[in-house]
Amino acid sequence: SPVITSPIASIPWDTRKSVLISKNLATKNVTKPDIIWNRYGLTKGNNRRRDFNKKTSGERTGDSRILASSRKAAQTLHQSLCIIRSVRINLTNMTTKTDRVEGARELVNPIYFDSLVLTLAFTSGFIIMSIELLGGRILAPYFGSSIYVWGSIITVFMLSLAVGYLLGGKLSMNHPNLRQYGTFYGGAAIALLPTIFLGDQIMDAVFLRIEDPRYGSLVASGLLFFLPTAVLGMIAPYSVRLLVDHARNSGQIAGVLYFVSTLGSAFGTLATSFYLILWFEVNQILFTMVGVLITCSICSVLGFRFLAINRLNQ
Repeated sequence: SPVITSPIASIPWDTRKSVLISKNLATKNVTKPDIIWNRYGLTKGNNRRRDFNKKTSGERTGDSRILASSRKAAQTLHQSLCIIRSVRINLTNMTTKTDRVEGARELVNPIYFDSLVLTLAFTSGFIIMSIELLGGRILAPYFGSSIYVWGSIITVFMLSLAVGYLLGGKLSMNHPNLRQYGTFYGGAAIALLPTIFLGDQIMDAVFLRIEDPRYGSLVASGLLFFLPTAVLGMIAPYSVRLLVDHARNSGQIAGVLYFVSTLGSAFGTLATSFYLILWFEVNQILFTMVGVLITCSICSVLGFRFLAINRLNQ
């Protein structure tokens, strides 16, 4: 067989193998056929093709393992990134779901809706203080107008408002809407009617059975004013629930609403004590309040019909 010579045949095999494997042969001294021949170890007097192929196969196996490891690492990294992304999305959804109040409203015009609720809350505060002042005027012919009578009236109103706040807050958890909100005003108007039509009979019965003006005025105040005031007390916490969309601004909304309601109470106190009692009789003022409460109830129902598109979870 012909002897194949090469310019690098005299180079030791170990050195030549490392040079060939790393593919850093100097091309200016070695031609392409020399590279091809020496790649398979076809040199004179040696038979290293099999050994070289074994080493090349091992090196190729190592490269494939490295490539497989790299692919596996890339897949693991991709899966990790997907998991991190899904966790971020879930955390964002959890934060939004936690922050957003359940049953938040969808409205045609939120400004009109909020204005309506605040106006109704202002009216309820006005009427509560008007009834309280008129209570002293109603009880005066039977029990006088001493400090005991006013203490009884204030006690009854505070207790009834406390009960109303508790019940209103509990009712506001069950799909709040303007239609149910309007029933509070209608219920307060109905509860105020016995004070107008049966007030004298109730006070006569109490006056004849309880001689002490302190306890007599306390019982009479409870019979006349507890129920309508408790119903009116439900309006404030329910109003807060209607206005709150997100938990983070619930405190601010509650502050604004109680500011408006208390402002209504202040105006009711001044208007009733300075003007209404001087210009009208007690029953006329009470009839007017009943009419105002019924009007508020109708406005609330109309607001539910035309302002609120939908209630979530309703």
